[in-house]
Amino acid sequence: MITGMCLVTEEDECEQNVGICGNHAMCINTPGSFCCKCMPGYKELKNRPEFTYDGQCLDINECLEIGHICGPNADCSNSIGNYTCTCLSGYAKQDAMSPSCIDIDECVDGAKPNEGVCGINGTCINSIGGFWCECPTGFTNYGNERTPCSELKCDQFEGPVAASSQPHGGLAEILSQLKSSCLALARPDQYGNKTTGPTVLLNSLFDLTADVLSSNNTGDSVVAMSSLLSTVEDSIKLIGPQLTEDQTSMNTSQTGDCTARTHRHHNYVLFIIDH
Repeated sequence: MITGMCLVTEEDECEQNVGICGNHAMCINTPGSFCCKCMPGYKELKNRPEFTYDGQCLDINECLEIGHICGPNADCSNSIGNYTCTCLSGYAKQDAMSPSCIDIDECVDGAKPNEGVCGINGTCINSIGGFWCECPTGFTNYGNERTPCSELKCDQFEGPVAASSQPHGGLAEILSQLKSSCLALARPDQYGNKTTGPTVLLNSLFDLTADVLSSNNTGDSVVAMSSLLSTVEDSIKLIGPQLTEDQTSMNTSQTGDCTARTHRHHNYVLFIIDH
């Protein structure tokens, strides 16, 4: 600027002293001086809106300092200078610019052509943040409400199969228990749910089948052996989906006979799958 006859040149401290404000701050030139402001996502150590040489900009944890910044249906994750909102399971952003998460209608959005979320015979019922499948009589989702309904054929555990199991001692009794378990899943209103637990059934089935095979009670009949393995395979298909994660890892941390039995069961399952 001009003062009297003297020419005074204005200096831009921000341009001449790059980084004068420190990290995560912007420099603003002013007549004869300058000031610093923290960038968005940061705040000054002493909560000052402006400073010069003695300030320090720190990250703002929006997730803690700004209540419910992501809304009730999302998780907030803090990052340096920013934050991220992640919708909870069953929710999604309405569009890329939307700050909030809304309920997903899984029955519509997740449906497969000609099948639906719950299978051809299941009925999908949407709820806030989730859904469940309602299975008709003769079908089940094994207690997992978000699993498609599968048809159960309980008659496979009786008739010719049960008759062929008579020479094998207790196998016929196990088949009877399996049929009861099958009917309880397929028709809970009629048969209730008081059946032998899946873990007990699986152990009994493997123990008895292993004994039958080791004692050669099937003789040399290929048909008898094939029938036995087919029955065991069908039984595992019924029992398997009923097992929880804890039950499928049972006995693996134990020693002695229990561990040996578990290994024998595991190998026998592989034998059935391979054949």
